[in-house]
Amino acid sequence: MRFLAAFLGVLAALGILYAAAARLVDPHGDFGTGVFPVINMDARAQKMQLFREALATTAPEGLILGSSRAMKVRPRTLEAATGRRFFNFAVDNARAEDYLAIYRWVREQRVRVRFLVIGLDVEALHSDDRPEADLIRNDALMRTLAEGTLREPGLLAPVRKYPLAALVKKYKATFTIEYASDTVRALRLAARPGSQPLPMMEFEPDGYLRYRRWEVERAAGTFRFDQDLERCLTKYLNRFDSMTELSGRRRAYLRQVVDEALADGARVLIWITSLHPLTTHYLEAHTSYGALLEATREYEQAIKRSRDVAIYDFSAPESYDGTPFGWYDCAHIDESNANLVAAALAREMR
Repeated sequence: MRFLAAFLGVLAALGILYAAAARLVDPHGDFGTGVFPVINMDARAQKMQLFREALATTAPEGLILGSSRAMKVRPRTLEAATGRRFFNFAVDNARAEDYLAIYRWVREQRVRVRFLVIGLDVEALHSDDRPEADLIRNDALMRTLAEGTLREPGLLAPVRKYPLAALVKKYKATFTIEYASDTVRALRLAARPGSQPLPMMEFEPDGYLRYRRWEVERAAGTFRFDQDLERCLTKYLNRFDSMTELSGRRRAYLRQVVDEALADGARVLIWITSLHPLTTHYLEAHTSYGALLEATREYEQAIKRSRDVAIYDFSAPESYDGTPFGWYDCAHIDESNANLVAAALAREMR
């Protein structure tokens, strides 16, 4: 019995030491310590911080929502068309509930949004109805989705109401092989700063995305579109292979954010984001992507018929005069194609 008690005591002590080390190193930026390099970026948390910093000067009045496929829409292009300051609040793997949560959080900052631009991915209306892990971990965003705030009740699991339970869950998430590995990587990078590679993704103060590593490779003539093609195609195959229809819940989230923005007096623009033509053909051959895209187009039209919004179908590059060469990978447009998207949206705003 004594041995068991001693063993459990040592195990608990080691667990506490590990949790303390994980909090100090903070490789995912979950605790905000800022002492060691962040290995994996939480776009939701980072953009919330950038938005708070932006409020110290002139509050943005234009908001760009969407996933990483909308991150390259340059706020300055839309600012030139409207005379209003914009912020790109697109986040990784955004679903429709992210649009609603981010919009509400922005309004909580006492910001009046006059232009709302939504880059709508087909999978933002995914039938799995599972919120992204980074959203679930973000208490500030989750609180905006509290039960009873939607017109259709019960669309989202109840928000965590117990801060202690939320904290325990955050520490529990550090006890994985991946987190431990990232902790070691962060320590190594801190010990040898010169070994730290250029970040793949980096945000400017207005939320605009820069692919620093790819930009350097392009300038050096070493960038290859096909270098990560197989992984990229597999990622999107897995994403759409499990999508059977458009989620009723997520359609309600999208309607809700549009209705709240219109009630606030905002001009709302919705555009369906594009995939590389190669990816589109691949998905059409192996999944229900073609039917899902058509259903998304029909739903976008249905929103327009009942609400004063501007809609665009930019699912194919030719719809905005884009080229098959203006891509960083199988799903993400580069500056050249993104500038064409932004220019098309700006024309409507003028």
